[in-house]
Amino acid sequence: MDLGTIDRKLIATTINKIDSIDGASSGYRSVAEWIQDVRYIFQNTYNFNGMEHDVSKFAQKLEEVFDKQLKKMPTGDEEPPETVSTPYSH
Repeated sequence: MDLGTIDRKLIATTINKIDSIDGASSGYRSVAEWIQDVRYIFQNTYNFNGMEHDVSKFAQKLEEVFDKQLKKMPTGDEEPPETVSTPYSH
């Protein structure tokens, strides 16, 4: 797993939500699936570089930020924010 693959799957997820052709998706079916892929990147970094490598040390810091931001993610139980029109809204 790598960031390029995650990017392609995120784009496919967006496209499939807009225009689902045959019900098959090369994108994400859930947020949990996306989180799992991101975690695979961290795990692969540690496995292939070792925990003491600079790349792994950076990945550890990034993983901490990722975990912190995940805690801030809405659970779906919250009310959606009020939509505000801007000159660029459609």
